[in-house]
Amino acid sequence: MYHYVRPDRAPCGPRTSHRAQGGWRRVRRSRLIELLLMIASSALVPEAITRAGDDRCESDCPGDIDVDGQATGLDVQLFVDAFHGEYNICADIDHDGPPIDVDDLDLFTNVVLRSECTHMIRSPYLQSPSSTAITIAWRTHLPSTGIIRYGPSPDNLTHVAFGLSNRTDHAIRLAGLAPATKYYYAVYTQSMLLAGEDQSHFFVTAPAAGSVGRFTAWIVGDSGNGSTWQRNVRNAMQSYYAGQTPDLYLHVGDIAYPSGTDTEYTSFFFGIYPTVLRNVPYWPTLGNHDGVSSDSQTQTGPYYNGFYLPRVGECGGLPTGTEAYYSFDYGHVHFICLDSFDTNRAPTAPMLTWLQNDLAATNQRWIIAFWHHPPYSKGGHDSDDPSDSGGRMIDMRENALPILEAAGVDLVLTGHSHSYERSYLVHGAYDTPTTANGHIVDFGDGKFEGDGPYVKIPESSDPNGSVYVVSGHGGASLSGVGLHALMHFSESQYGSCILTIDGDVLSLINLRSTGAISDKFAIVKGPRSGDLDGDWDVDVSDADRLVAEILSPCPNAIDCLNADVSADGVVNALDIAPFVDRLLESQGSGGLLGRR
Repeated sequence: MYHYVRPDRAPCGPRTSHRAQGGWRRVRRSRLIELLLMIASSALVPEAITRAGDDRCESDCPGDIDVDGQATGLDVQLFVDAFHGEYNICADIDHDGPPIDVDDLDLFTNVVLRSECTHMIRSPYLQSPSSTAITIAWRTHLPSTGIIRYGPSPDNLTHVAFGLSNRTDHAIRLAGLAPATKYYYAVYTQSMLLAGEDQSHFFVTAPAAGSVGRFTAWIVGDSGNGSTWQRNVRNAMQSYYAGQTPDLYLHVGDIAYPSGTDTEYTSFFFGIYPTVLRNVPYWPTLGNHDGVSSDSQTQTGPYYNGFYLPRVGECGGLPTGTEAYYSFDYGHVHFICLDSFDTNRAPTAPMLTWLQNDLAATNQRWIIAFWHHPPYSKGGHDSDDPSDSGGRMIDMRENALPILEAAGVDLVLTGHSHSYERSYLVHGAYDTPTTANGHIVDFGDGKFEGDGPYVKIPESSDPNGSVYVVSGHGGASLSGVGLHALMHFSESQYGSCILTIDGDVLSLINLRSTGAISDKFAIVKGPRSGDLDGDWDVDVSDADRLVAEILSPCPNAIDCLNADVSADGVVNALDIAPFVDRLLESQGSGGLLGRR
């Protein structure tokens, strides 16, 4: 709901407005005065007030009675109607309730004649969160000075931060924040509130790097064309969360079709997800459609102008000196974003040299990488075809994957093929064409209720493997999908992915635009201490097995690891006490490892 502050500065200058069918036209001062004078003479006959009876005005712009984001000539007519007719909440600019009176007239005149109504073209969105800082960005149609107030509740915005003056693109970094803490915020010009001062505008800072906990991320790719399917994908995610929000939003590229222009970003990205972006920090990567109008070498174009990404390691990871590729920490997870479209992909080039150094510097429990071009796909693109996408998919497979897998990467997220594809747990498949022989570490389905989740033993000398997901089904036209030798599941249906990290368990679901879950898998970082019967829980059925393991040699290495609850390298009576602790924890939480 809008809140008007009387202007205390000079007029902003002449006002223009945009109409979908009328183009740009100037609101004529003489016609406005004529219409307002007619109020006193009752020369106008009131027409039907379409918004009469509403309990709030949906516009953030005072005087915007038709709720199109701006106060223009049509709003004058509607205000006159409201002055003479049935009460209209959007004409009640001073918020004193019915009737619409001379006080509202005075404020309305100031708004339209003096162009005091600055509205947002891009609503607030969150960028580059760390445990102590976050960037809030937005765009206004007129130059202004951006201001943010923030604090522990909507009515207690105790802190203030100022942006640069005379700008339409605003980005203010808030620092000195507490980790894993919820803050409410509002954004302003010098004379009016633009958004916030309510329960719906908030952010949560990242947990401290290395802290173990639970969080979720929404994964979207190849979405931005403004289609009904794109909106359905968004709606399915929001229904899945049932009034809650994911903690992160990752986009694997092709954010705005067809050419990644400024207008396409505004309409097909910012215009589609405003209620998501105001609460959920957004992490993008450059797709080929985005790259039509943006350039990674010069850091120019709508992609680089619109997003505010880490360059100097401010969110964790090593500095890159560029926004084209970067890394960040979120709790006990290290995320890596690479540019597969417009940055040199050679092993000795800066990006992959940085990648190797960045991986060597992290000690996070989980490693997740994302970029646009998939190393494995038989969807709309063939990752084995050297002529497809300029060989970028082969470059990423042959050059980036050996570095990532050597460092133990757990999950790789991509798009480009307009489908959903999900691999087995695989390792070392760098050849062209791709072959499965000797590269599938686990042929199971990765499901708790099926063959069991994929297990990775930290610091094991054996290849642990990684899972590769193509999530290019976010709203753009779907492609067909073929059979890739490494893929466990593939389909051509609109949707997105929900990633959950919960301690030593990583899980992912494929959520169709209909709300159905068509695939899921989990990875567990073992050993499964105390879980001797393999049911992914620690319960009384494991007690007898522990006694048997103590009295006789372990049948295999995995059982030894699971029975060695004290982690002293041997299975003996010293494992009983920690086993009981695990058992009690499990019973108290409904199952320590049995997360589904």
